[in-house]
Amino acid sequence: MKDSKESGARVVRMKEETIEGHRESIRLYGSKRRELKLEVYSRDPSINRDTFFSAMDKYDTLIEKRVDQIPELAETSAADKDLLNYEYSRSSGWRGWSWETT
Repeated sequence: MKDSKESGARVVRMKEETIEGHRESIRLYGSKRRELKLEVYSRDPSINRDTFFSAMDKYDTLIEKRVDQIPELAETSAADKDLLNYEYSRSSGWRGWSWETT
């Protein structure tokens, strides 16, 4: 998306809504990932080890994709230039994915 003088405000709003949608997706994927991990830790015998790791990898890939898309989208918006002044870090741990600005 390219900002133009006539549609700039509308485009910025659309980008902000898209970024918020990405954040919500990250929260949803993280929640689903935690649910799956809890099922395995409760020793649900119906979950196959290969299926578990495959599902975890899929959630991790989806989360990484959304995390990477947020600053990429913000870079294209003049209103979000201040966002580029922050460094992002993300990590995977026992509690799932986390990200922070520094």
